[in-house]
Amino acid sequence: MTTDFDFAQYSDDDLLRLWKRFPEVLRHRGICRTRNVVSDVAERLVAQKLGLTLARNSTPGYDATGAGGERYQIKGRLFSDSNPSKQLGDIHYLTEERPFDFLVAVFFNDGFPSVHAAYKIPLSVVRQFVRRKGNRDVLIARGPVLVAPGVEDLTAKLR
Repeated sequence: MTTDFDFAQYSDDDLLRLWKRFPEVLRHRGICRTRNVVSDVAERLVAQKLGLTLARNSTPGYDATGAGGERYQIKGRLFSDSNPSKQLGDIHYLTEERPFDFLVAVFFNDGFPSVHAAYKIPLSVVRQFVRRKGNRDVLIARGPVLVAPGVEDLTAKLR
């Protein structure tokens, strides 16, 4: 399929029905596990490319584990010209001693599901740069976060 898909031939109601069905079809095909397509694609891609094992859905604190028992929290972000934010989804369980060992931030853009950029960020760096936003812990993955000691650029590995 190309980006030349002709949406104009469909009514608004048709497009909304298609939008509702997409997560169901992707789940049936084994591409997604939930209705959060971007997160599920990021988790699946990271697990496949890094040889990780996905945790059960809703496992507190992490999404996958490595062969040595390392825990990975995986965050996917789809950005565009109209929304260029690098803010990742809420990061939970940071008050726990070891909610995860690494956070993997995967950024997609208009070429979704192709990876635009990806980084492996140690828990210590996440804790250093995380900010409280209301009652949520958020991380904006840019600038000093991405050049902090221990951060690894995974872009080439995930492409």
